[in-house]
Amino acid sequence: MKDIYYYFFCMLIFLTSQVGAKEFQYLEYKDSKIVSTHGIGFSLDIPPSFRKLEPINYTAVFNELPFNVTVAAIINEGKFIMLSAERLTDNSGVLDYSYYRPVELSGYPFFLRENCHQSLTLEDIASHKDVDHLQKNGFDLTKPTYISSFFMNSEDGNAEYIVHYGKNVSNCSEKTITEMFKKELSKEIEKHVDLRKL
Repeated sequence: MKDIYYYFFCMLIFLTSQVGAKEFQYLEYKDSKIVSTHGIGFSLDIPPSFRKLEPINYTAVFNELPFNVTVAAIINEGKFIMLSAERLTDNSGVLDYSYYRPVELSGYPFFLRENCHQSLTLEDIASHKDVDHLQKNGFDLTKPTYISSFFMNSEDGNAEYIVHYGKNVSNCSEKTITEMFKKELSKEIEKHVDLRKL
């Protein structure tokens, strides 16, 4: 009898955790698009030959700020496009990425951060749910990887939409990451990232 009670108690805990995990989902696949639903409405056309990964939802704290996060990613040989739709759970309205370089992406204003990661370890990757999701689903981030991240925040400062475009490179040296490399990468991003405001 105790075993029966224990079983139902465990099932109740499991179901409660599942309900909590599904309280929000800010990105979803609709046909050949990824659509955001968290207050910054965009659709992204999925380029041919990119493979869809299931979206993941989680809570996180960045710079002492609490977030709900949905990540959806598509990958191709040595490339990925990862979207992150996030909302502050405390509604503090402090999100502002204007300290990054202003750029346009599909004709819309974003702020750009660029990084090259020479040698991420599996431990480094596992500590971040978004990139760990990529690693577990076929994109190797232990190889040198250049990532362009495009940030947009809502007018009230409570939501953000981020487009990460990453690709494996031979190394992160100045001889590889040249101005010519960046110009060619910009053309590549323009070709593969097609956003529409909703």
